[in-house]
Amino acid sequence: MTGTSIFKKAAETRSEKKRIGFKNILIHGIKNNNEIEYCEIFSELLLVIRPKELEILSAHKHYLIDGKGPLAKKNELDTELNYKQYLVQNRLALRDDRGNSSLSREAGNAGTLLKQYQKECTPEKFGITKDELKYFYQNLLSKGLLRDDGALTHGTGATEVMSITNFGLKFLEFVRG
Repeated sequence: MTGTSIFKKAAETRSEKKRIGFKNILIHGIKNNNEIEYCEIFSELLLVIRPKELEILSAHKHYLIDGKGPLAKKNELDTELNYKQYLVQNRLALRDDRGNSSLSREAGNAGTLLKQYQKECTPEKFGITKDELKYFYQNLLSKGLLRDDGALTHGTGATEVMSITNFGLKFLEFVRG
């Protein structure tokens, strides 16, 4: 990766925010030589991502629990809780290492965060239409920056509940400086 290619991309863009993003990517690459391979990838991504997509991606970083989106985490905790209750009810286990009340509380917290996500990550909050949000979600999904936590989940349609990927978090870290 050469700094020249990032300079060239920065010079070709009209967006001041993108120029700042390119500068931050370059600085990150200089400071963290072991992550230099990401600089070219992220500069190419920044070139094709729209400002609204950056806004949407940034909003999703606030809805993570242990690196998972609230729906995925809630489903994981509910499954664990149900399994432990099944074991105790069928006398296959006398006790568990992690109390059911603790699991219930964590699942409740994930449910609360999920409701907050559904209230905040709406087309209206981003100032766009439902179809535009779906388009942006699909674009971010195709780039590996978001994942669809609602896919194959009962009662949730495609792109209804999204969460940021580790790759998406790393991208924001590089772009935001």
